Amino acid sequence: MLVVAVTTSSAFSTQAPRIVDDDHEILSLSLAVNRALCGTPSSLSTGEQIGRILFSDPDASRKPIRQVITERWGSVEGYCGSVTSPVINNENSLMLLEAWAWRVVPSLSVVGVGRVLLAVRAAMLLFFCVVCLRLGASVLLCFVMVDAAFAVLGRLQPDFGYSAYSFLLCSAAVTVALYPLMLSLPAPSPARRIVWPAVIGVWSAFVVNMRTSYLPLCAGLALLYVAAVALGPSHVGRQGVRQLQRMAVAIALVAGGYALFEYAFIPRGEGGETLARHTVFHPLVLSVGLPTNAFSESQGIEWDDAVGLTLAHRVDPSARYLSREYDRALATYYVDLWKRYPREMSGVYLHKAALAGTEMVAGTDVPQWSVKLGRAILSVLRNGVLLLSLPLVMSVVGMRLYLRRGAPGLLLVTTLGAAAAMLMLESMLIVPRYFLKYHSALLWMYCAVAFVLVQAAVNLWRRPGPATS
Repeated sequence: MLVVAVTTSSAFSTQAPRIVDDDHEILSLSLAVNRALCGTPSSLSTGEQIGRILFSDPDASRKPIRQVITERWGSVEGYCGSVTSPVINNENSLMLLEAWAWRVVPSLSVVGVGRVLLAVRAAMLLFFCVVCLRLGASVLLCFVMVDAAFAVLGRLQPDFGYSAYSFLLCSAAVTVALYPLMLSLPAPSPARRIVWPAVIGVWSAFVVNMRTSYLPLCAGLALLYVAAVALGPSHVGRQGVRQLQRMAVAIALVAGGYALFEYAFIPRGEGGETLARHTVFHPLVLSVGLPTNAFSESQGIEWDDAVGLTLAHRVDPSARYLSREYDRALATYYVDLWKRYPREMSGVYLHKAALAGTEMVAGTDVPQWSVKLGRAILSVLRNGVLLLSLPLVMSVVGMRLYLRRGAPGLLLVTTLGAAAAMLMLESMLIVPRYFLKYHSALLWMYCAVAFVLVQAAVNLWRRPGPATS
């Protein structure tokens, strides 16, 4: 099943992805090289940046990275001597994966690192598929979900193979599957009580450092898991009290795993006031102008990074781009917009809510049959609010059934629906217009929700009725 999905996916074509002119992508490559070869946690060269060289010279991306450095600087040691300018990158998980690849095989080229990144993404989807099968999903349902995932990944691979955007779908898929998997493990096992909660904490930190806006998704699914365990059908009386005690330990282990990843791998304090995460209010403020509307034009708000600094300087003229002061200034500016223009701001968000997801469902950018099928099923819902209600209802029904029956597969239905709903809410708040690079996880999750609902309908139709005498 997985072999068929992989062999038919354009993600695994022989053509290597290209490095695009994206500051985060290029900075991540530079920092990864410097971290792996020079041992600097988060610093750049005082001269030409290795990421920019790899972007401007496609031939260099096919050479071993040590050879590229030697040709430009004479030796790796000479280059590392220039890596003395501390820089804090936001969302560091992509950089960490690239650095780990070069640490394991220092002779890798950038193309080789790209293959490693693709293999990691494929492994994430394989994990999701195996968990679904373990929890009782049909082979056909698993195949169509994985086929759709690889189809979306294939569309991203040529331009975003070295970008965090190509990891969003895969990260969301693993997060959705982790909690039902943990619930399916034998209750007394140390793995379920100690190891898996810590693993989930580490994984959540990895996902949030890949995309800061996925923090609500990780936290929301963790809370759903806590509710599922605390309220499950077998947890009553003294056993319920004991289970709640274990849940308190599990929550502490999740928090500890999260903190461990942050402390061990995320560089802090060396790049001035720059944040190691993406600022919250930068996209929230700029998205008031997406789609363009009369109110945003009157305030000079556009979906353009450069505009953010102009708006922040209206509150704090000394704020530096992407600094803590910058985020605080934009937070003040955003709250002030609601205080001064509540009717206009409400109108902006009502329009965004109605628009969200509609272009995604009507799109034709992923021609694979599985994605077309998912979009065809969803096409009856022509409003963002209706689209949001679909995974919400699925999540609520899935949780009610789980609390009644205790089957971990029903928790998978719950986490899938809840994750899709949370991503839709993010789309309503930030980017309601459809862009595959932003909405790849949302597109795949909605296709998966549609497939699960079709499977549920088939199961109900095939269920035998009551016997008659």
